[in-house]
Amino acid sequence: MSNRDSMKMISTFKKSIAKDLIKKFLTPRGLSYWFMDDGGKLDYNKNSKNKSIVLNTHSFTDIEVSNMCKDLSDKFYLLCEVRSNKGKKKSLSILLVMLNL
Repeated sequence: MSNRDSMKMISTFKKSIAKDLIKKFLTPRGLSYWFMDDGGKLDYNKNSKNKSIVLNTHSFTDIEVSNMCKDLSDKFYLLCEVRSNKGKKKSLSILLVMLNL
């Protein structure tokens, strides 16, 4: 994708994500920035054992969110699923698994 194509996509009013953008360009640092900007815990209950996090993706289509989920799973080996947020638009839920290495 050229810079010109990227600028065309950015200049549209509707948010969109280029195909393979996550696979080709998202780094672990970029993923952490995404989480810090628009993510959070799935369950804020103090006694919850659920360690999942959410990346809010409300501005994207269902197909784009599904593609993002697949790309994140493939690139970062995350257990990822698409969930609805209180019956509204979809968001990405990512289950973090602690590995004992």
